[in-house]
Amino acid sequence: MQSTFRKSEKHAFILKAEDTTKIWTKLESYNKSVTASVTFSDSVVREVDSLSELLSFENSNSKKFLQIEFKAVSFDCANITRVELSDSQYNPVSISSSGNDGIVAKVASEIPEIINGLKPWYSKASRIDISILLCILLAIGGMLITLMIPESDKKKVVTFMEAITLLGITTLFFIFIYYLHKILTALKNHICPIATFAIGQGLQRYNLQENIRWGVVIALIVSMAASFLYGLVT
Repeated sequence: MQSTFRKSEKHAFILKAEDTTKIWTKLESYNKSVTASVTFSDSVVREVDSLSELLSFENSNSKKFLQIEFKAVSFDCANITRVELSDSQYNPVSISSSGNDGIVAKVASEIPEIINGLKPWYSKASRIDISILLCILLAIGGMLITLMIPESDKKKVVTFMEAITLLGITTLFFIFIYYLHKILTALKNHICPIATFAIGQGLQRYNLQENIRWGVVIALIVSMAASFLYGLVT
């Protein structure tokens, strides 16, 4: 009997050398030949047919991993399984398998379990959409400003120069929001990335990011505790 399995995950992941080994050996255990296609930040896609070759990549800043696709084909070519891990914000994890029902059932049960183990503690933070967050804050801010403006001021007719000044301020405000969005998005992607390939030099980058993440968490806890104590004292 022939079957097909497809599954996508939206959560962030951290792929270390031991996790890569686990995925590779698990795919091999299905009596399959395994290869991997690695997309680098220098726009080059490199194909490897051995685990040692995959783990030997430096994964440097100039040639960072952006995506790894594991492809396993059974020796009789009756079954094909793919596991794709990428830095895509919309579809970072993708698993598919087609062919013999017994193998597809094993893939559907065992591979997602391994992938679930890659999920980091900050996964929900990595899924925050800065655009939506800013829109909510702007909407709340606009409502508060509207409520604060006296009724008499709302009906006042502005002069031409006042209108030009208001237009300039509005333009500068939206420019500020645009760059604020870019900065916050860059910070979020750096501190809480959707994809972390902790292989080669990537492991050092991961350790540094983990220290920064915990530093941010501790700073937030301390500031909240200080504010609470200040409120009690005053």
